[in-house]
Amino acid sequence: MAVACPMWYRNKLLETFDWTKWRANYQKIQKNETEVMEIWKKEAKGKKKKMQWNKKGQLPHCYGLPKEKDINKMRPIVSYVHHPFKKQLNEVGRILMFMMKKSNIRSLTLWKTDDIEKELRILNEWVKDGNEEGSVHMEVFDVKEMYTCLPHKTILEAVGWIVQKFKEEHGEFVSVIGRRSKDVKIGKMKQKRLFHLDEVMETVKQDLNNAIFKCGKILIIQTTGIPMGSPLSPSLAIATCAMAEDKMKNELSGNLNFQAMRYMDDMWICIKQRRKERELNISRIFEYYDKHLKIEKEKEGDRVRFLDREIIWDGKQFKTTIFNKNLESLRESGTRKFLNILLSISFSNRKTKKAIVVGRLARIQRSSTEQSYIFLHGLIALKELEMLGYTRKMVKDCCGWMDARYKTKLWRLLSKCFYYVEGNNFMSHPSFKLKGLNLGGTLEGN
Repeated sequence: MAVACPMWYRNKLLETFDWTKWRANYQKIQKNETEVMEIWKKEAKGKKKKMQWNKKGQLPHCYGLPKEKDINKMRPIVSYVHHPFKKQLNEVGRILMFMMKKSNIRSLTLWKTDDIEKELRILNEWVKDGNEEGSVHMEVFDVKEMYTCLPHKTILEAVGWIVQKFKEEHGEFVSVIGRRSKDVKIGKMKQKRLFHLDEVMETVKQDLNNAIFKCGKILIIQTTGIPMGSPLSPSLAIATCAMAEDKMKNELSGNLNFQAMRYMDDMWICIKQRRKERELNISRIFEYYDKHLKIEKEKEGDRVRFLDREIIWDGKQFKTTIFNKNLESLRESGTRKFLNILLSISFSNRKTKKAIVVGRLARIQRSSTEQSYIFLHGLIALKELEMLGYTRKMVKDCCGWMDARYKTKLWRLLSKCFYYVEGNNFMSHPSFKLKGLNLGGTLEGN
């Protein structure tokens, strides 16, 4: 949460959506909201198949979110909550995701964060061959301005490529049978929303050519990139990267020994090569992406943070554990810098509280490949839950549920250990020092 002066926020918002810059991504338009809505409505009716129009819809509006790393920079968000085409854009976005999964595209896309462990198990088999000292090296990159810098021509090329690949394998029709991402099926289904692939392309063009939103009382159109907030934007960004990655894998698979994962704009790369060749190899990988994307290195080494995990190379295999943002502040001052779990008093329903606790513990279980990692981060999680007011009985019940769900005895043992020594305040400030909890150097890398 950030508290800001209204005038500071206004100036930062105008600076973020500045249409006066040379070759700006935005342009100011002279039409009013009523005129724009009438044009959209006519275009929707004029299509071969009418687009889904919400009569109560409104023009999107923009706002900015201060970035966690630098609060003087803002994320340019455009809210599509009341967009008249919101339902259509949402369904087409899910269709594009479905088409990419079904078209055997060789991309680096990680569809969900829980797939990291599965990918690393495959990579552990990959590194067994030719594993000489210093041959495995990890780097983490961030794709800057992934939404705001992509040219529309590149996006349309990527969508057309995916549509063609899907069409060759599965035909020209898909059906949407529900609101979930998995509720998209191949072919025609009775009494369900049927989409022809041409309609998918038309919807993408409609959204790109009419990315109009309000900035206060001013109307702005985005001429380069895609709005961060549109239901269609994530699938368009992934599609553009997937097209480049498919070409990259086809051309470099025999010449470059590397593996990689990308979750939206976060990328993890592992190179198995001689040290002198690494920089050259990684630069060859990035040549396939659109030149307007800015890719910056964030971390490298044998222990790197990727998403909510910490990936560890111990010289023989890859391991993972959860990454706790509050680790440093808990160690130094016994306080939580990031409020990523709400206080117990925020909820009145006991079931909701238990869901919060179980969700936190389950993330640790799924993210950790070693029991020592689970034990250590579990102790820290129990301390955080206690600080937030979750009762001892509730936490013990949740630990029992975790043991039953994952068929272990670790969580009950962990809760007993924590509450048995709690009276000694071994984790409270100033005596709480994680270096004292030496379980194989899982946190300090000793």
